[in-house]
Amino acid sequence: MKTKTWMWLLGLVLLLTACGQPNSLAPQAYRNWVENPENGLRTSKALNGYRFQLQYRPHDYVLLHENSGQVDDPKGWPEALKDLEGLQYYTLRIATEDGSVSPLQANLQSETEYYDRLAYLSNSIAADLSLIQGTDTLPCRLHHLERTYQMAPYSQLVLAFEDAPADGSDRQLHFRDRMFGTGVVNLRISGQALAEQPQLKIPR
Repeated sequence: MKTKTWMWLLGLVLLLTACGQPNSLAPQAYRNWVENPENGLRTSKALNGYRFQLQYRPHDYVLLHENSGQVDDPKGWPEALKDLEGLQYYTLRIATEDGSVSPLQANLQSETEYYDRLAYLSNSIAADLSLIQGTDTLPCRLHHLERTYQMAPYSQLVLAFEDAPADGSDRQLHFRDRMFGTGVVNLRISGQALAEQPQLKIPR
């Protein structure tokens, strides 16, 4: 009798745990979930007056972003996702720690230094970025600086790395900074958070 009671209680705990984790979410709720730092797909670290934020971007999230947050073509969605296969996507946001000024303008010694930073983020930073997944070190395959024209107090890069098979391990962005004086920056997304992410609910 005691064994049956314990088995029943264990089953109830597992059921409640599963119920606490959404299996699928509508587009806006899905975007909110991915962007919520409490869910583990976004992490940040402050170093030497700068803050670095890493956001993992699931393929559905990338496609939603490209379509203004909407599933505009439910039937064509699976085919559109195929165009993203083979790569895993992230954004890296660099800001000053107090958010008062763009990192392109912080602590400048000369006007030339501003353009050096802009050129570095636009053209050269990929060589200093890698993604560590298990025993693999993956180079940055694509990078794009989103130009804000000083309308936002941060610089944001869209990054893509080879999509290694999921093995439950953490993903760690390794950034060997050569421009902002912070040295090596490591930002980690946990394998558990990746495994527990919900799916996007595609409307019919």
